[in-house]
Amino acid sequence: HNARPPDPCLGMMAAKADVGIMMVPPRMEVRFTIHEDASSFAASDAGTDGEEDKEGPAQWLSHVAVEGTVHARVISSDASGNVPFRLRLTDDDCGARFLVNANFVDEYNAVYIPKGEIGMVSLASYVWEAEEAALPVLLRRRLKYHGNTCQLELTVLVSAEISGDILDLTVAVSLPPFIDDVTLKPKGHSNSYDNMRRLVKWKCPKLHTGQTWEVSAEAEVFPWAMIEGTKEDSGEGDFPVLLRCQCHTIVVSNADAKAYTVEGFPAMLVVIKSRSFRLLHRLP
Repeated sequence: HNARPPDPCLGMMAAKADVGIMMVPPRMEVRFTIHEDASSFAASDAGTDGEEDKEGPAQWLSHVAVEGTVHARVISSDASGNVPFRLRLTDDDCGARFLVNANFVDEYNAVYIPKGEIGMVSLASYVWEAEEAALPVLLRRRLKYHGNTCQLELTVLVSAEISGDILDLTVAVSLPPFIDDVTLKPKGHSNSYDNMRRLVKWKCPKLHTGQTWEVSAEAEVFPWAMIEGTKEDSGEGDFPVLLRCQCHTIVVSNADAKAYTVEGFPAMLVVIKSRSFRLLHRLP
């Protein structure tokens, strides 16, 4: 939305509040929308190189970078105009850096959204980074060789501690040069192969809390790679994996937005929040 000058009725409302004309506070809904675009890569790759799976919270940790936005919409029962509210942006980890939109938020964090603004307006943006943060999803990779046959197993797990579903999941793996893609056999529903990019993809529309999704692929190693010992020197890093997904109920960070009444502008505040994220996660 384009920035608009302050509504002239704001001064009128202040005068009304001073003389006590507004006897019944208006009911005002403040609807926050908090969205994050997150990118991450695994801090540890559990269950690789033939090792036993590592259980515990450490396997969920990743390096995470988040760009977030806070939007709001106000719906008031007062036909003459909206009253201001005070905005408080919080982060339990104290790692988020917030930047408010001065068109709607003043130096005292008071927010005034004119009656004419019927849609969402941008109140703030923020960035958040963490060296080790627990993601709502876990991507695991396991590589096995049987003679000249290579088998790659991928598992996506959804944390049992989150609310809501993980949606629109895509897992993609890039094949190294020593793999003969003519012999490729992907396993798992909704798979595809791009032979120009040597990229195998799987798609899943939805995973519930605590649910697991497993896919795999196998192919033969080129004979020249067997002779040169390329197979013996290879590892999980030769098969980089990418996961894309989103969620409409939570965010990755602990960033939050809260609304309070402003002194002199009484209102019955009702705060409604929606949270969402899009995630791009990598196993290098």
